[in-house]
Amino acid sequence: MCVPRPVCPKQLCDYNGVGAVAPVLISSTAVNTSTCIAKDRAFARMFGTIKAAPVPAPSYAFWLARDLISMGCVFSIPPILSSYLQETTALGERASGLAAQFTVPLLAQAPLSALHLSGLDFYNRRGVSTTDRIEFLRAEFGKTVAARIVRGLVPYFIGAVVNREMRAELRAPVLLLPEPSPGKLNLACSVLKADR
Repeated sequence: MCVPRPVCPKQLCDYNGVGAVAPVLISSTAVNTSTCIAKDRAFARMFGTIKAAPVPAPSYAFWLARDLISMGCVFSIPPILSSYLQETTALGERASGLAAQFTVPLLAQAPLSALHLSGLDFYNRRGVSTTDRIEFLRAEFGKTVAARIVRGLVPYFIGAVVNREMRAELRAPVLLLPEPSPGKLNLACSVLKADR
């Protein structure tokens, strides 16, 4: 008997004819957010301007908001914008996909940087007035946005495009396989039976 093997949310949704935006956003956010917040906590404690201390709840809230918005801007919004661009402009599928994947994460760096800096500021400077926090953001904002854009170029802009195109190329032969008969456990089972 063939046992179903784990598949990524996008493949599972595509196979079942269900939209993949929400499942991909939820799964990628769960993994990325938990690791990023753990990293932020460790870095704040190691490199902060105060002696290592517990991270306050507002810092976690800012970092969580940053990561939720980031995952949406990297994984979920570009395909939606790409479809919109295809319908409303003369751009083809590939050009609209590239435009969306480069534009959305790039534009998101401004609010993401503000959230990131706010999380760090709440850790490093406790009991500071809102005016002082705004001054801190003004002083650090430009260089932080620039650093986040440079840091994100390879994984979020270029990497996302290359990943999507490689997945499409590798999945093309699988999508040409006949539909499994009713009652089959998964695509792998039908492929194994077809090979016999």
